[in-house]
Amino acid sequence: MDRLIFILLLLSSSFVLSQNFSSIISDKQINEFIEWELKTNSKKNKIYYKIEEWTDRFSQRNFSNSLQFLFTKENKLDTIFSKTDRGFLIDQKNSINQTEWKSDFENGKISKKRRKRYIYSIPLFSKDRNFVLIYKEYWIGRENANGCYYLYRKKKVDWELVRTYICWMS
Repeated sequence: MDRLIFILLLLSSSFVLSQNFSSIISDKQINEFIEWELKTNSKKNKIYYKIEEWTDRFSQRNFSNSLQFLFTKENKLDTIFSKTDRGFLIDQKNSINQTEWKSDFENGKISKKRRKRYIYSIPLFSKDRNFVLIYKEYWIGRENANGCYYLYRKKKVDWELVRTYICWMS
């Protein structure tokens, strides 16, 4: 009986741990995209341990409270994402459960030092998983940093950059 209880506890804890980042998108999908991004675009680099929040950098309003944040005619995301997809992106943002990267990636090491580090948001996927939106910044110091929102489209094996949005540089 004790053995059965132990096995049940072990199984239930693995189910709970399997969805650390989001209750909508699997950790596997999130990790696979981040690994691809690190391998393809960032090379082997350090990643800041804190996950970047989804906020509107210009008005500092929470992303979920501002559907006009990226989905404006100027940004043309309103023509890429349907109303259903926009709602799905908002739902994903609201379902983020974790604020820190807990373990290293194959192509990047987690670091608590902010200097000379990449900083990532949790990627947000379209409902059909054919598009992904992510915020990434590279931080060397206050006077040497840059960031952008990146939109990627799924290809057969990997992703292709569609466009960048609301980029900044110091």
